[in-house]
Amino acid sequence: MKISGALLVVLLNFSSCNGPETKKLSMEKVGFVKIPISGNTSSRSSRTHLVSLDSGEYLARHSRISQSIQLYHLDEERLAYELFLAKDGPNPINFYYGFSFISPDSIYISSVPPEIIMVNHTGEVKSRFKVNSPDLKLTSLSAFNGTPLIKHENILYGAQPLFMGHHTIDVSEFKDHYHIFKYHILADTIEWLPIHFREEHWSRGKKMDNFSYLIKGDSIIVSPHHDHDLWIYRLNSGELIDYKETKSAYVKDFLYLNSMPTGHMEGPELVLSHPQYENFLYDRFRNIYYRFYYLPYHFSKGEALMDLQNDRPLIGIMVLNDQLEIIGEYHFDKFEIEAGNYFVGKHGLYLSNNNLNHADFSDDFLNYSIVRFNYE
Repeated sequence: MKISGALLVVLLNFSSCNGPETKKLSMEKVGFVKIPISGNTSSRSSRTHLVSLDSGEYLARHSRISQSIQLYHLDEERLAYELFLAKDGPNPINFYYGFSFISPDSIYISSVPPEIIMVNHTGEVKSRFKVNSPDLKLTSLSAFNGTPLIKHENILYGAQPLFMGHHTIDVSEFKDHYHIFKYHILADTIEWLPIHFREEHWSRGKKMDNFSYLIKGDSIIVSPHHDHDLWIYRLNSGELIDYKETKSAYVKDFLYLNSMPTGHMEGPELVLSHPQYENFLYDRFRNIYYRFYYLPYHFSKGEALMDLQNDRPLIGIMVLNDQLEIIGEYHFDKFEIEAGNYFVGKHGLYLSNNNLNHADFSDDFLNYSIVRFNYE
């Protein structure tokens, strides 16, 4: 990892495009990580996160090609460890959605059918538990960057942020959809918390589902992708504490899908042309929050529509203080960062530059800019 001697300060002035109430942010590029990867590894991954060990900070990621969990030493910019998961034999894992690397002997994996599997650093399965919902037939559990498996004391938290049958359910069925579970590790029992979308979510039509979440202190904070409010719940009981509006000046006109899109192009076009919120992170080193969002984009003839949907061209970020109040916003350059691939470390916020639509995209390296934000 290279930390620059002179900080590169990129100033973005929003006043010209949104009036005087929008606050300015400046972004300091304080370092850069460039890690070479082998031919059986892609720079693309749906699950990456920071692992802090006595020997340093590591990037844990899932390799789609080799179907392995990899650990990269960030300071030394090298692959330090790779765990290949067996599909047969005494420790089979047939298909998995994501993972959380808690420690070398506690790696939790989300599998299909809905199951959480704990393995150690050799791939030995130490425990399995099936995750069932009292009212729904679950098809999978999310364990991606925005909805990770989170271990807090002797409890593992996980999320199922989607509606089962978006186009067929009614708003009256919202309360049948439990979205966050807690697994009591010592008791080997599962409990679903009473965390639901509000009925107002569909007051003007069928908005999309999905959310990000995190645990801070004794609270669960849920960041819906199509709602300006953050939802704050008590960690132990799931009791609602508050709704906190954190509305971006640039996230307007959410996508409503009251009927199935026609043809294979309409769906991606609709998604691209509407804004939405995305991952939600807490920076414990600087005691601030980051709420990412996608800006609307209207593609041109000749552009690869699916590539644009998979790696959004225009991404913004809101920085919030410890009271969840907006400090300011920042917009990255077109194709500057890879959608969804961000994490927090002691040096700053790590942003992947492996956006496959960028002119300089290379699949030979993992590239991350390390940034911090200042505000006036």
